[in-house]
Amino acid sequence: MPGKVKYLLSILEKKNIHTFSAYLLLSIISPALDIFSFSVLLHILNRMLTDTQSGPFMIGLCACLAAVCAGKGLLDLYKARVTNRFLYESMQTLSFRFFDLFLHEELLEHYKKSPLHAVEIIRADTLKSIQIITDSVSVIIQCCTLAAYAAVLIYQTGPLGFFSIILLVLWMLLRYRTMRERIDQSGELRRSCLLQINANITTSFGAYKELRISRNTMHLQNRFETNSRRHAKVESDFSYMQNLVLVLMRNSVMAAIYLLLVIVMLFRFELSAIVPYFVIYATLMLKLEPISYGIISAMNRIQFSNKSYQVVCETHTRYLAYRQKLISEEKKRKIIPSLRKELTVRGLSFG
Repeated sequence: MPGKVKYLLSILEKKNIHTFSAYLLLSIISPALDIFSFSVLLHILNRMLTDTQSGPFMIGLCACLAAVCAGKGLLDLYKARVTNRFLYESMQTLSFRFFDLFLHEELLEHYKKSPLHAVEIIRADTLKSIQIITDSVSVIIQCCTLAAYAAVLIYQTGPLGFFSIILLVLWMLLRYRTMRERIDQSGELRRSCLLQINANITTSFGAYKELRISRNTMHLQNRFETNSRRHAKVESDFSYMQNLVLVLMRNSVMAAIYLLLVIVMLFRFELSAIVPYFVIYATLMLKLEPISYGIISAMNRIQFSNKSYQVVCETHTRYLAYRQKLISEEKKRKIIPSLRKELTVRGLSFG
């Protein structure tokens, strides 16, 4: 993953890098504010559970937290705008380069792909490759956020929080390892099916008159139905795997909370001593659930876009070779006039 991000950033223009820097800064600030406000909230809950009196300091602190959360919401909106600008401006940069390459490439290279294949490379593959950058940043930031919340959970709840974090991380690794190869194959199959579907549609429109006269459309319909069903199944399986992670994680966290309640009631622990820790544990575990889901989903999307990344790397390598060849040809054609030597032609006179 770091190698992919490093390569993709190296082929972008400076203006795209500046936008990425702004996106990276906002991606760091937003979860940092979230962790800070949540940590202060836990402190306030502890004080409220142990002390029923709410002084002016606590009231002012809650008001400040409300202002911080409102500011974070505005910051997240701006972050979404910067993210979209980085994605689509970077896609435009690569798309223009590949369009230039396809206009001037050699005839043999030209006939190796169809127009729909070229459209897929220029539009879809470039966008998915750039999304690898944002997904990778999301994985790193959310892993750091998960570690910060895990530290707070362990500090507040002790061994219970430690074992809960270990189980959560092991479950995440198990889900990713079991789904990784299947998602990689699904991404490649989805791209292939989509190209075949688009080819069927183009053929049907291009040969409309012939098909209208002959009325022999059954073969084309069968091919389109087969390819469409395969594409629908691939998309359905990928969406199912993504939702499966969310459902299992959410229900596992809720089941762990209720199981903890059962243990408390069975062994008749003193509720006044248990309730503060239980509230903190339940709150933090519910907070960790979307973060862990976001990590797995982003890693799955990166794996799903692996084929698009390979195509972009190969096409950009060809683009660099084309630009190098163009520069060398321009140098050969360029003649710098000089008065140091005279030019003579035998048998030619202007007298």
